[in-house]
Amino acid sequence: MAVYLLTRIAFRSRLAGFVAALAYTLSFWHLQQVLVMGRYPISLIYLFLPIPFCAVECMRQGLGKPAVSSTVLGGSIALLFWTHPAYAAWSFCLLLAFIVICRARPNRFSLRHLGVGVAGGLIFASYLVVPMLIERGWTNLEHVIDLTYEPPMTWQHLFIWSNHRTRLFPLPEGSDHWHGGYLGISLALLCAYGLVRRIRSRRSLRVSDWPYLGLVAATILVNAWRIPFVRDLEAIQGMGSGRFLLFVVFFLSGCVAFACREHSRVGGTQRLLPILLAVIALDLGTTTVRQPYHFSREKAYVNLGSLKEDLLTHTNTPRQFSSSRFFHSYHPVNNLTAAMGRRATIYGPYHEHPRADDRFIKPFLDRAVAEVGGSDQEVRTVIGSPVGSILLQGFHLLATQYFLRPKPGGGIVQLDFGDTSPIIVSNELRHAQTAETASDPFMILSEMRVYPVGHRADRILIPDRIPEAAHPEPATIQLHGHETRIDDTSIRFSVSGPAFVRLSYAYYPFLAVRLNGKQVDVFETLDGFVGLAVPPGEHHLSIEGHLSPARRVILALIGCLSLGIVLWSRRKTRR
Repeated sequence: MAVYLLTRIAFRSRLAGFVAALAYTLSFWHLQQVLVMGRYPISLIYLFLPIPFCAVECMRQGLGKPAVSSTVLGGSIALLFWTHPAYAAWSFCLLLAFIVICRARPNRFSLRHLGVGVAGGLIFASYLVVPMLIERGWTNLEHVIDLTYEPPMTWQHLFIWSNHRTRLFPLPEGSDHWHGGYLGISLALLCAYGLVRRIRSRRSLRVSDWPYLGLVAATILVNAWRIPFVRDLEAIQGMGSGRFLLFVVFFLSGCVAFACREHSRVGGTQRLLPILLAVIALDLGTTTVRQPYHFSREKAYVNLGSLKEDLLTHTNTPRQFSSSRFFHSYHPVNNLTAAMGRRATIYGPYHEHPRADDRFIKPFLDRAVAEVGGSDQEVRTVIGSPVGSILLQGFHLLATQYFLRPKPGGGIVQLDFGDTSPIIVSNELRHAQTAETASDPFMILSEMRVYPVGHRADRILIPDRIPEAAHPEPATIQLHGHETRIDDTSIRFSVSGPAFVRLSYAYYPFLAVRLNGKQVDVFETLDGFVGLAVPPGEHHLSIEGHLSPARRVILALIGCLSLGIVLWSRRKTRR
């Protein structure tokens, strides 16, 4: 509907709008994502993308009240950023180019309403985007946001009918990678027809040429990974090349609308509609609507047995997580059961986790997978060795109860660790002996010397910026309860004397850590986890998230802005 309104208004043709909307709906993979996989949130970015363009076009043509168009423009910009900041950033850049094209020709519209809409949208979007950028140093995104590991698209993959189910021609070797993407040769031909008509008209540049200009820009973005220097830009690395195809689809549908408008000027509109519907339905419908997914034959989790399968799928309540961790090394294709049970895997494409993930968890688990990948006897030998002792210490620090690893020749390596604890105690805070210790989980564990029985360690390693400290007598700890819910964590324990404790929860500066109801200062351990000092006695420790100072300031500004808009609107209405 959004594409229909945009092209209907831009080209003043219901036929152009209907065909463009059909092309936009059937192209690429969002129809599959919604109808087959049920991924409704991802469809929102496809919904919101045309709306700001439509609002600007209404302003340009003087349709409706400018204040309404300005409100729609600002709201849609904010919704784009709240839905997917990376898509939204490029959508906003293309929208600015569209505004420049509209302002460059006669019939200029009010800059006041346009500026208010754009500024309002950016201000509301800043609540998500600005803190995400300035606070990413506390996550694994501190260095770079890089999604260029996704394989690039090829033109054969996008245009040879059909790219997945029924093929007229075999794809060249190396081109058979499926992103769900098939743009459609029918749309490409319609686009070419419109371009030929446009060139033959010999008219100067017009606002109605925006689909072709946008298509050129989107095609450059898709192929940016091939362009020297450009491919090194972080804005390009932030999305895989296949993701930029959304913009290709969007502008390609606009080109189709342009072609329909041009053909309708020479007559034959009534005969054109059924022909276009048949061609597009045959080309895109048979590819996009047909279920393209298949069930993997590699179902290693079926060998777990009823007990472990229950552990994977069972949690206490819908809002509660398991109090112990269940790490496994299955690839994402086999992670449906694990995802249902909210269980951790060492695989995953995302990097927004706290820094402890890259500093300790991933390298430690990668080493664990390499060490325990043999036969049962080999695994027993490893566990009984000094390396195995360090592995057991590391799993205890992560509060791990079970670890699963498929054997190369079949079967499963299953490690059960029994008693777990989200907290360990020590009487010393020490710096690492060497600079290399921070980058090696096994060196960290060797210096800490963890004792799973008793949940204690000889020392807790800290960064050099934190001063060392020690208590004269080692303390003992007893765990009384541990609950992890969606929005908070609760740990009940007692210690025999003053001590330092290290939690199995990663450090993040915007956590509210309360000890017996009072918020306390915490520190980051060398491996990126939460540490704090506790007095002797029985304690109740809770962890909750809270808004960062940046988010509070931005939220206050948005509140003031919203209040000002409401008061201004009421005052204007009274007049």
